[in-house]
Amino acid sequence: MKSAIRWMVENPVSANLLLVFIIGFGILQALSIKKEVFPEYSLDMISVSVPYRGATPTDVEEAICTRIEEEISGLDGIKRITSTAREGIGIVLVEVQKGYDAKKLRDDVKSAVDRITNFPKDIDQPVVTEVSRKREVLKVVLYGDVDEHDLKRSGERLRDDLASLKGISLVTLDAVRPYEVSIDVSERMLEKYGLSIPRVAAIVAANCRDIPAGKIRQKGEEILVRTKGLKYTRTDFMDIPVIRDSSGGYIRLADIARIVDGFEETDSATFFDTESAVLVKVYRIGEQSALDIEKTVKRNLPRLAETLPEGIHYQITNNRAQILRDRLDLLVRNGKYGLILVVLLLAMFLELRLALWVAMGIPVAFFGAFILLPYFGVSVNMISLFAFIICLGIVVDDAIIVGEHIFTKIQNGVPRKEAAVEGAYEMAAPVILTVLTTIAAFLPLLFVTGIMGKFMFAIPVVVISVLSISLVEAIFILPSHLAHLKERKESHIVRFLPKYFDRWMDLFIEKIYQPILRVCISWRHTVVALGILLLFLTIGYIASGRMKIVFFPKVDADFVIAEVKLPEGASADQTLQVVKHLASSAEKVRAHYKKRFHADIMKHVVLTVASQPYGSRHEVTARFAANIGEVAIELVGAKDREGINSNDVANVWRRMTGEIPGVESITYNANLFSGGAAIDIQLSSDDFSQLKQAAARLKRELARFNGVKDIHDNIEGGKQEINLKLTPRGKALGLDMIDLGLQVRGAFYGTEAVRIQRGKDDVRIMVRYPPGERRSVADLTRMKIETPKGVRLPLREVA
Repeated sequence: MKSAIRWMVENPVSANLLLVFIIGFGILQALSIKKEVFPEYSLDMISVSVPYRGATPTDVEEAICTRIEEEISGLDGIKRITSTAREGIGIVLVEVQKGYDAKKLRDDVKSAVDRITNFPKDIDQPVVTEVSRKREVLKVVLYGDVDEHDLKRSGERLRDDLASLKGISLVTLDAVRPYEVSIDVSERMLEKYGLSIPRVAAIVAANCRDIPAGKIRQKGEEILVRTKGLKYTRTDFMDIPVIRDSSGGYIRLADIARIVDGFEETDSATFFDTESAVLVKVYRIGEQSALDIEKTVKRNLPRLAETLPEGIHYQITNNRAQILRDRLDLLVRNGKYGLILVVLLLAMFLELRLALWVAMGIPVAFFGAFILLPYFGVSVNMISLFAFIICLGIVVDDAIIVGEHIFTKIQNGVPRKEAAVEGAYEMAAPVILTVLTTIAAFLPLLFVTGIMGKFMFAIPVVVISVLSISLVEAIFILPSHLAHLKERKESHIVRFLPKYFDRWMDLFIEKIYQPILRVCISWRHTVVALGILLLFLTIGYIASGRMKIVFFPKVDADFVIAEVKLPEGASADQTLQVVKHLASSAEKVRAHYKKRFHADIMKHVVLTVASQPYGSRHEVTARFAANIGEVAIELVGAKDREGINSNDVANVWRRMTGEIPGVESITYNANLFSGGAAIDIQLSSDDFSQLKQAAARLKRELARFNGVKDIHDNIEGGKQEINLKLTPRGKALGLDMIDLGLQVRGAFYGTEAVRIQRGKDDVRIMVRYPPGERRSVADLTRMKIETPKGVRLPLREVA
């Protein structure tokens, strides 16, 4: 060790080159390293999502979830399987065992699902994905009092324009209804021409196909042959021949049906400050930087917005890159303050040039850490920046110890080079032990498993990297620089400061510290007893429950979100009334803070019906249903609402909203990130009614505790059902349950005739009754069922 220190002292060029290399390479790495809001990691879960449109939760459970569970239950690496059956979709979540390769299990699950051959014919293609954190950078809201078609087309154009920009690869459109061509055929027309919904759908499908027919090989060239029958627009479908009339001509589809080129019959709607809106979400993928993506969007958005139709406006919201930038600014600002304080404090008692070289340890250690981070897979994110901020207070400790000891030897007359070697060598052991003990405190975090281990992995990597580089700088680089400081006459102020503060420090030691120390030594048993008493008081205070223990601290956010859930079967209109009530109470919150602080703390209010785009943590947990909704309040920046915490705003909002009759749950969230519910209790039973009663009783008991709020469960009551069975006459006429089910499904939900690819959109062509003939139970009883012989009879006679 001593010979290495001496070599660095006697070869200052090497020390300078090492310093330049660490700073230079560190700057290059800092500029190119991946920058994201939160670290990207797998959640050790595999999701299998299977849409089964129009199916009840019971049908989804029996036809989708149960079959998937049976097929994958024997695979290696599975810790737990959780299935959720909702109306129109089944989701199976597979938790991966610790240490097992999630990607391998994903491939195994996909292969197992592909082997299932008895899925219903009407399901969509199963989607098997590895669940990971969303990597959204920002949202661009397009809003205005315009037609839904114009708003969606503008959103699609902006999505494509943003995706074409350099450095942006993934942009999606949210809060929009998918396109659909609806062919509405009334019961009167079906009976008049002896048709049924499935037969009309089959006719449409037969006339809407492109079929390759091979090629003609003639001398000198080949000519491809194919039939061209795909239809894309309402006009194309109007001319499809359906049946011959009595004169030998054809009855066209337009003659018997109303054809609407519009949107799927979902109840989704989004409002931005009371105007209709769509959301354009911009993501980062791979090594892309969130800050670069934000700059690109902001630089190009004004130009792209010039092409928007009149009446459509845009606004950037939920800008996560701004959160990252604020944390970077905090790190830089604290780093500056740290440098200044270190220089000032050391200049008070030591030589100014020594103070400057000691302070140099902060940027050297930080830039050196940037060199190492990419090799451990760590990016610049909220967690790693938090670790850097932790290091600010301890990174120069070793440099101060080594530098002060060298300075003391120089003051005692030891030659500078010898003082540098001896001082660094004598302090090497205690400094190394000090750094190692600090590293030892963070080292166990490297071996934490599961999702939490992945989330916290950046903290020990950053701390260990910074401390290791600072140790190298303090033992090898700093002594070399201090050894070659030339003697020079310093200014009066520079020489006066150490003498002045040394005098005051000596006075403090002599008059205050030494007398207190003598008393403590004289009454050492009492002092030890007081120390033990303080220890027990601390332990008792923690054990008493007075000290709040939380998994994640509440971090102030710029959004306050209320997620609402109504009972199953509630209509979109009912949900809209609830979210409007929440928006109205949000305006009361605005007025409350205006009156109290004379400032408007709210920028925008976003209302959503049938989805929760701001509150959903992961795409796999996102759902679409008429009985859910969301209100998101965007607050002004933290600097502009100093002293007003987002959680305080949420509490005021909760109080002003009060109880809303007919609502199952309202959950308020005002934190930048969350570890989930504070308490999560899981109940299981084979008897669903027993499970429901137990959950209701548990909720009542929990509500009796002070401070417990936002209590809800995931039991969905379910909608009312009408179960159909064939009558003896229906069976005698040759009908079976498949015939009955397909005809009823086709009339009320619709029969998918064909799918077409129109641009980037997958458009379904649906054949069904007109909306006016499928609104009530009476419409169901009036519909007619076609028997295998072509006879049409009322439903009530055959089922």
